[in-house]
Amino acid sequence: MRSCLLLLLLSVSTFSLSASTTNTSGLIFSKEQKAMLTTQLSDIHGNDIVLKHKPGHVSIIHFWATWCVPCRQELPLLTSLANKLKPHGLRVVMVAADSHQSVREYTATHTLPRPVLIDQYGAAIRDYDVRGLPSSYVINRSGIISYIAEGQIDWNNKHVTELLEKMLSQE
Repeated sequence: MRSCLLLLLLSVSTFSLSASTTNTSGLIFSKEQKAMLTTQLSDIHGNDIVLKHKPGHVSIIHFWATWCVPCRQELPLLTSLANKLKPHGLRVVMVAADSHQSVREYTATHTLPRPVLIDQYGAAIRDYDVRGLPSSYVINRSGIISYIAEGQIDWNNKHVTELLEKMLSQE
């Protein structure tokens, strides 16, 4: 029993440490180059929404939760980036691993990029093989997952911004 409890505590603390580390750039090139997945979710009002590629746009699919401290720390930076690059074709989709009520309460007092989708039962998390929160998937204009960020990153980092601007400038 003690060894199981110790293993659980080590797993939780290791996840917490890795999820709260801010990387210099944080985006890792996706060697697999898979197409963006299509998943049925709902928005904060309970409306069914299909999460899918929007042709011609660079998208960030960002997985987060209201209870996740690194997620909450990262959200203002992601919101700032979304506001800056939205006119150039950047689309940020927020996917919350949380209940509708928790997300509605959070979004009532915090500004986030829209749409905000709910993945209360983990369908998209399983589809994207999300290993921890926050996690982000950068989708190029062709609908291919080009970069992945596992853990908190600085979305206003010069390297991240330049990479996204380069992707947005490509046809």
